[in-house]
Amino acid sequence: MIIVTGSGRSGTSFLCKVLMRCGCHFRGGWDEKIKAGLEDPLIVHFNEELFKNYGLNTVTDFLSDEQVAELAYKYKIPLKKCAQQINFVKDPRFCKTLEVWLKAGAKVEFVIVCLRNISSVVKSAIDYSGEEVNSLELAKSWHNQILARLGTLFNILYQYEVNFQPIIFPKDYLASLESSNLSPNLQSLAKRLDIEQKILKKAIKQEFRPEMIKFL
Repeated sequence: MIIVTGSGRSGTSFLCKVLMRCGCHFRGGWDEKIKAGLEDPLIVHFNEELFKNYGLNTVTDFLSDEQVAELAYKYKIPLKKCAQQINFVKDPRFCKTLEVWLKAGAKVEFVIVCLRNISSVVKSAIDYSGEEVNSLELAKSWHNQILARLGTLFNILYQYEVNFQPIIFPKDYLASLESSNLSPNLQSLAKRLDIEQKILKKAIKQEFRPEMIKFL
């Protein structure tokens, strides 16, 4: 299973649309209102259920080491089976649940981590949350949550020695469109996924629009 994840509002959906043009298949619908989607319903179900076991919220809460161990034991069979059946998945919730999947023995080949300037992520998150945009406390809360999500994710990636590739939005895409070559990060991704660089570059050109920056 190859995972696309990130803090949320960091370009994961855009990358999935690009990769779909290159032959990668992502299941899940698209929500035009928030310009995001392509999250497999089964993956979302499992990632949300892991938190619901303890009455926790996937947005604000984190799993403890004890809870991770308990969940890995309880969901070992379904998580391993799910990872065997699905090749490409996208879900920002993996920032908080990846360790459960790994400890359960789910085969994770590779993780693509979508990154974006944190101020842009916070603004985008607030814009689509329906909360008061001008609240400094709200912005600070989102800022801390995003840092915590990414810190948790990278800690697990290194701890379990999982292969991963960061992709920076929109920097890597803009650099690839402005040059004859893909950015180093996208070159590495193309090699890892066995996609011809010219095909990936064409897909980026087809999907990318400057006005999209405020949405992703």
